[in-house]
Amino acid sequence: MRKLLLLLVAVSAAFISFSQSTVNYLPTPTTVTTGNNGSLAANMNSNAIDMTTGTSTLVAAGLDDAPSSLTNLNLSSGNTFDFFFMGARYTQFGVSDNGILTLGVATGSTVYALPNSTVPTISAFANDMRTGTDGKVEAKVVGTYPNRTLVVQWTNNMIPFNTAAAGTGTWQVRLYESTGAIEYVYGTMNTNAATPALYYVGFSNNTT
Repeated sequence: MRKLLLLLVAVSAAFISFSQSTVNYLPTPTTVTTGNNGSLAANMNSNAIDMTTGTSTLVAAGLDDAPSSLTNLNLSSGNTFDFFFMGARYTQFGVSDNGILTLGVATGSTVYALPNSTVPTISAFANDMRTGTDGKVEAKVVGTYPNRTLVVQWTNNMIPFNTAAAGTGTWQVRLYESTGAIEYVYGTMNTNAATPALYYVGFSNNTT
């Protein structure tokens, strides 16, 4: 079964005015939902997600502590992709093989955990990892403006860091431009014998 974690984020003017702490993303227990019916092949808007074609490679195979360059959320095609997080508008993001996605700032090479100083950070699964020799971190935009979704996929990542080998885990972070929703979807996830055993799932801003 695919695992799914969905963080629904309101982006109304009233919410933006007061969203200075990440605890404001959890006004009720129903804001965060989980399920065993997640799909790596379709998003909440029923848009097909085919990561076998048309993706942009952000981090190549067999790399360790390798951040991507700062990249436009729209992957440099079509209208500007606006994503609101903690009351701020972002149009660019960065990622690393360590499971980290940052907004507006390139991801540091040795950022493994949450919180991440003052950098807005989103993570479905983070710690000291690397892309497998058969893996990569890739991204694709699906849907049509203004209801697109940025899909970032860690494909065949090594869990955790070890000597270069084939990857053992695949998962996605999805950012929805009109609703501000953040969605995590997990495929097959296996760990090797190395440490660490602690992983970070969530998001942070400043020290929260």
